[in-house]
Amino acid sequence: MNLRQWVISQTNKGSFDNYERVYEYMSEVLGVGIPSIRQWVSNQRRISAVHVLNIEKITNGEVSRQQLRGDLYPE
Repeated sequence: MNLRQWVISQTNKGSFDNYERVYEYMSEVLGVGIPSIRQWVSNQRRISAVHVLNIEKITNGEVSRQQLRGDLYPE
């Protein structure tokens, strides 16, 4: 599952009301701005190595480090 699919799944299963709430949650936990989250989700910007493991953690492994940055974490 990629990050975009995870965001969609969170709203579909009712964990969050809408995508913006997911972005706010991620922004809070990761300490980055919502615009950065949006760019990561839409693949407009590469996720920095600093955040890869934390994203894997907050998604409970549904989005793996390999999916986020295969160049840093080859299978």
